[in-house]
Amino acid sequence: MFKGSPLIGQQLETVSNLASVIGIVRGDSLVPNIFDRDFRVQVGDTLLVLGDPAKLEALEEEAKAT
Repeated sequence: MFKGSPLIGQQLETVSNLASVIGIVRGDSLVPNIFDRDFRVQVGDTLLVLGDPAKLEALEEEAKAT
């Protein structure tokens, strides 16, 4: 996730409206419990997602830095 993305600081609920999140890589490690209610997307996170190609494109657009 790039600095300036509107998804930074958001819960995965925001992302899951467009795609199924199957994992998140933070640094060099897979985040163990992404479904913790306190989890927030951070700068540098890599989201591993599945979904309809059109919705994935929409997610990519939403994740772009402003």
